[in-house]
Amino acid sequence: MKIHRELFVECELEQLSKLAAAIEAHLPTGWKRNRSAEKKLRESYLCFACSSRDGLPNAEVWISYHSERSAAWVANVIPTDSSRLGIDAYNRIVADFYEHATKQAATELGFRSFLTDADVDASHFGLSNRTIQLLESFSLSANKSTGSAHPRDRERWYDFLISSHKDRAVLDTTMLGRLLTESYGWSDEITSDLRLEYEFARGLLDRYDSHQ
Repeated sequence: MKIHRELFVECELEQLSKLAAAIEAHLPTGWKRNRSAEKKLRESYLCFACSSRDGLPNAEVWISYHSERSAAWVANVIPTDSSRLGIDAYNRIVADFYEHATKQAATELGFRSFLTDADVDASHFGLSNRTIQLLESFSLSANKSTGSAHPRDRERWYDFLISSHKDRAVLDTTMLGRLLTESYGWSDEITSDLRLEYEFARGLLDRYDSHQ
């Protein structure tokens, strides 16, 4: 399954301006820093603009500081001449920005940088092999027109919900929906119902744990 790639550069918050200057110094043809866009925001965001070339659309890469990861990261990529940017185009822009500017800048400053994969499976979201097998068992056995309505299907679905909770999986409802439709052939309508059930179950189980 294709997902949006994430770009991180491990550094301290006070080193963000130094990183920005190094990236700007390494920008290839077609890229520039958009300082006027940065000034419009109160938060400490960096903006680098890409002009249309070699299949890349006009877009802006916005970098912020991810305190939990202790890293600068690409918070978003925004198209400047269209309202929507597909996953493939998004990933091409981030990869180009990383390969031709960010990686060199990070190395120069002694910072660790990395770009996550675009193609992932269910394990990427913290699901154990057992939980993945439970999801596959449910999807292969269940009636695709009734979801978890049948008692036996509901038992398999409950087993998956409990196991994903035990895994402390970071699988959100959006990614679950994509797994169900793209990997297991569920319809959008039934997937919507299963997403709601998943969200409710994870919230309920988290609440239960907090009372123990």
